[in-house]
Amino acid sequence: MPETTKSADWWTTIPGILTALAGVIVAVTGLVAALSAAGVVGRPAVQVDSSSSTPLPCKEMSFSARDYDSAKNVGVGLYAGYGEVITNNSSTEQENMVEFRFESPTPCKYQLEVEYAAASPRPVDVRLNDSLIAQQVLRVPTGGWGQQHQQWHTAAVLLARRGTNRLRVVRSSVFPHIRGLRLVPIGS
Repeated sequence: MPETTKSADWWTTIPGILTALAGVIVAVTGLVAALSAAGVVGRPAVQVDSSSSTPLPCKEMSFSARDYDSAKNVGVGLYAGYGEVITNNSSTEQENMVEFRFESPTPCKYQLEVEYAAASPRPVDVRLNDSLIAQQVLRVPTGGWGQQHQQWHTAAVLLARRGTNRLRVVRSSVFPHIRGLRLVPIGS
């Protein structure tokens, strides 16, 4: 009698099934690892929480006379010979005001310095975000009204909040001739 051999398909054997299953698992694991490394699947990219990160440093800021955001009874370059300075737009006794807005990356302590000229005392008050921070500053005469008499003077120390701040210079009468302001960080 002739002997017939049965050919066994590898799918029908337990070892064949286990080997095929192990191959599929290895292939899927490799695919997931590659897609995860590429950022396609898995956890999202690490997000930095800005509230817990190191605060941004306070930086010096400068403003020219033309950088103001709002004003009352003043303008820039109104009178020949004085240059680009903030001056009152009338010689009458009326309130004068100029406001500068600035952004602070974090709460920062600054020294406010103002470049101005004044032949006679014209003291001003300084407000930060509607709070009075200095009274009767810039009261020292500089020797005249012209550009050659412009001098830097420290006006106040202020604490700016994080975000938008409003720095306002006010006088109930005519202004000194203001050419610029500077906020210099104090401390670190």
